[in-house]
Amino acid sequence: MTATTIVPAPVAARAATPPIRVVAVADSDSYLKWGAATLDRLGPDHETTLLVVRSPIAPTPSQVDAATASTRFAAAPPPVLGVAALRRTLARLAPDVLLVSATGPVAELVCEMAAHLPQRPVLVSGLPGMALPATLKALCFRARCDVLVTHSRRERREYAAVAEGLGLSPALALAHLPFLPPVPATEGDGTDRATPEVSRVVFAPQAKVPAARSQRERILVALDDLARARPDVEVVVKLRAAPGEQQTHEEHLPFDALWTDLADAGLVTESHVRFATGPLSDQLVPGSALVTVSSTAVLEAVAAGLPALVIEDFGVNERMLNAAFVGSGCLGSLDDLAAGRFGRLADGW
Repeated sequence: MTATTIVPAPVAARAATPPIRVVAVADSDSYLKWGAATLDRLGPDHETTLLVVRSPIAPTPSQVDAATASTRFAAAPPPVLGVAALRRTLARLAPDVLLVSATGPVAELVCEMAAHLPQRPVLVSGLPGMALPATLKALCFRARCDVLVTHSRRERREYAAVAEGLGLSPALALAHLPFLPPVPATEGDGTDRATPEVSRVVFAPQAKVPAARSQRERILVALDDLARARPDVEVVVKLRAAPGEQQTHEEHLPFDALWTDLADAGLVTESHVRFATGPLSDQLVPGSALVTVSSTAVLEAVAAGLPALVIEDFGVNERMLNAAFVGSGCLGSLDDLAAGRFGRLADGW
């Protein structure tokens, strides 16, 4: 009997899984920063495209450079498209996921565009910083979105409550802010305010707060006092926009213009403060400390292991957009600022 050799039939090669096509649409400096960093964190199984829609608050080339720094988009700035061109581009790209990284009215417009694409993508949106307090407006503009990205458990709870009240049921994803390291580099009990190692103090303004001219001037005078008392410390005001540039939220009283007025009046010394633009990370080098009234910049500082100060002189509440910092270990006064005293992030905050 002749032995028969059985040769298995060739196994058909499994068809390669096509990449997930993710397109992000941004319209301002802060939303562009969040969108670029979010796409940059996606793995190789995602095909990513970043677009900017033309609007009165569209970032300038220098703001685009700052927003995309340290991401894969730094080498090739995203195209800026009008509404008609954006509609055509979305139809051509046929995204599986559309990341709506834009202010409310533009987010609503982009969601409307998506509804008329041949194949509706999954709509994902979020806000580009500490999005507290949760507001009806933020969710109403994004009512068509399938997923809302939140960046803290508190945000997720508050937005869930607002969504329920509106009869909406988006999936509430929880993720670190994409431009931060996953875990703060150092933590403490928040009580260490002896900071002789600080050689640079960086003030990060918030466009909305404080609103009063006198309050903003008090911050600048405190920075001047610090520079006078500590000539070894460089004092920097990190602007979100140079004169003539727009930002996500309109700033009616820019700190650089107020500083010029105070210097002309002899109330501060002009050379005591340096104003800078560009990526915040360029300023948060070792030996720096961060001060603000309310800004996601605090998280960037503490994630880098740096001390920080959230000014409480004008109130700590939702109106001042700083209620979330209660218990953080970073709240302090203008007197602390003038004396160069800063806090460290409290464990568990």
